[in-house]
Amino acid sequence: MLELEGIYISKRTVGNYMKDMNIGSVYRRKYKPTKSVKTKDEDLPNNTKDTHIKRPHHYVATDITYIHTKQDGWVYQITFIDLYSRKVLHYGVSNKMDDEFMSSNTEILLRKYKDIRIIHRD
Repeated sequence: MLELEGIYISKRTVGNYMKDMNIGSVYRRKYKPTKSVKTKDEDLPNNTKDTHIKRPHHYVATDITYIHTKQDGWVYQITFIDLYSRKVLHYGVSNKMDDEFMSSNTEILLRKYKDIRIIHRD
């Protein structure tokens, strides 16, 4: 902002001013999700890999996305996508990623689409 007004100042000078005024920068750590259970890929079957999907709403993929918001911090979004049409069938957002968040959104999806045979997730 100062450069736009033609004022040039070094980082060191800014740091000295901040020290004199007893203020500091706010650092936000990058979120690193942790895995609770380590599994090998060969232990988990991929039932959708070589399947030719012929009808909508039979095979659904799901994933959870971590989103940082200014107001609520980290929130979690679960999305269910139809593998035939690539359309989003359902999504949900929550402040907590717990069993209730996962199961309630899965139940909503299963009530809406009764033909689902497989729900695949990473």
